[in-house]
Amino acid sequence: MGRKKKSRPKPRTESVYATTSGPVGEIALSYDSVTDTVRFETVVEKTYHEVSYERAKRPKVLNRTPLESADLQLDANCALAGH
Repeated sequence: MGRKKKSRPKPRTESVYATTSGPVGEIALSYDSVTDTVRFETVVEKTYHEVSYERAKRPKVLNRTPLESADLQLDANCALAGH
């Protein structure tokens, strides 16, 4: 039996997504470099952190973690630990 050839990891994209509660004219946010968090000043709901990579048919989502705070974690491991 042949061995499976190891492929190099594909470049990952980490994103934070949020949905506003209604129509808005602008979205304000701030970044805290100490805690590596983003805080939306605009009221948001349904927030999550996502890790994905590009492929031919559509991006492959490796991880989607709901976030329950106004302070949104930018790191996948911290987002998972807080959930």
